[in-house]
Amino acid sequence: MPSRSVDEARDTAFRHLFEALPVGAVLFDPAGDGFLAFNDAACAQLGYGRDEFARLRLAEVDVAEDAAVLLARRRAMRPGMPPQRFASIQRARDASLRHVDVTVQCIELGGRVVGCAIWHDVTERERAAARLREREAELARVQRIGRLGGFEVELSDGSYFGNRRSPEYLRLHGLPPEAEREPHAAWVRRLHPEDRERAERRFLDAVAGESNAYSNEYRIVSPNGEVHWIRALGEIERDAQGRPLRMVGAHLDVTDLKRAESQSAEHALRLLEADRRKDEFLAVLSHELRNPLAALTNALTLLARPETPAGAPAAMLQIAQRQVRQLTRLVDDLLEVSRISAGKIVLRREPTVIADVVREALDSMGPMFHSRGQSVSLVADEPVSRWAAIRVDADRARLVQVLENLLGNASKYSDDGGPIRVRLGLEAATVLIEIEDDGAGIPVGSLEEVFGLFSQVDAVADRSRGGLGIGLALVRRLVTLHGGTVSAHSDGPGRGARFTVRLPVC
Repeated sequence: MPSRSVDEARDTAFRHLFEALPVGAVLFDPAGDGFLAFNDAACAQLGYGRDEFARLRLAEVDVAEDAAVLLARRRAMRPGMPPQRFASIQRARDASLRHVDVTVQCIELGGRVVGCAIWHDVTERERAAARLREREAELARVQRIGRLGGFEVELSDGSYFGNRRSPEYLRLHGLPPEAEREPHAAWVRRLHPEDRERAERRFLDAVAGESNAYSNEYRIVSPNGEVHWIRALGEIERDAQGRPLRMVGAHLDVTDLKRAESQSAEHALRLLEADRRKDEFLAVLSHELRNPLAALTNALTLLARPETPAGAPAAMLQIAQRQVRQLTRLVDDLLEVSRISAGKIVLRREPTVIADVVREALDSMGPMFHSRGQSVSLVADEPVSRWAAIRVDADRARLVQVLENLLGNASKYSDDGGPIRVRLGLEAATVLIEIEDDGAGIPVGSLEEVFGLFSQVDAVADRSRGGLGIGLALVRRLVTLHGGTVSAHSDGPGRGARFTVRLPVC
């Protein structure tokens, strides 16, 4: 293939891959201050059109540090260095500031050293954290009121009898008005079983200690079964000898705060998982691009040599064409997922004989099975004559695409010569298509995870077999659009896998 065509194919592949990323992605010159490439997500993240963004300088976007400091950091980057991760602040087109988690790595691309940066906008997370801090400050101010949910405990006689409980205290604990006075044991009984020993011990230690301050945090279970988080703050009055006389304080309901903390922790875990998948995606993307690009480069190098033997150009052209097709498939899958996610895909549905779809997919994947010496068997639960009348309301091309992906997966994760079994079944008004192999298998705890976009469950263990984690995500989304379901089953690593597609009969 002519060098120009290869370059154009490579550039197109990169452009589409960048555009498919759900977060901002840019390429830049480590020694300069301009952007070499950027995706639409980066523009949208900062509110710029592509033409406007192209005129921006790095220093105009990243305002967290001085321009000279940023330039020094970029110039220190070298290929092979591990990715750098740091928090930054970017200025958007409307002058608002966005909090961003940045991952930067220096790579060699087309013989040129460039910087690659991924921007993950965490402004909402930072705002949520700020709101949480504001809520805590508000609660602190309420605590200073002192009588909200107020209580008083007798300490002088060792009974710890509750002399007084305010109406708000009674409401928090779900108690009737007559419970204004109650023995210490009644409070202990309301403590959540998991907190009871710790909370009472903290109370007793505060009374027996020398400090006048008391603070405690625990759950209570009201008579109607409701669980509330309580923050107790109090002051212990002591006589001249330091003996405790009484405790006066307030109970605050911090259930919402605890829920927010839990949600914040869950959100942080999701962000960590997203960051992990992003790093894995970049690593696998590099791997997936490097192989075809290396083959293209080698083919072009051989073609450029004057001593290239006769007949070699044709062979080299076939290699180049094959690698360009591989890159094209990669880009097509990314674009397909992007279109489905954006709701831009339209199915051309019509009554379709499901057996014909299965045969077409098997014929399409036949060369792959043949090249690896793998045997494929097809079993139908119903007589062949009946399958000719069983139809589903489907976009035939998309359904073939689904089965090709599943068959390709079965081949990829099976050994050479391994068997692949296809079963066509019927349950009531539902068609079942099962594709089973005896290959690498899937960890039982990851059976649902394999359908996630950019999932790298198997690639972690064996990158030579892994892909970008797009195929199964595409399968699920297409099957869902058809009103069906797809599920995975495996007894664990090394024990094969079975994927089952269920579609309603029309």
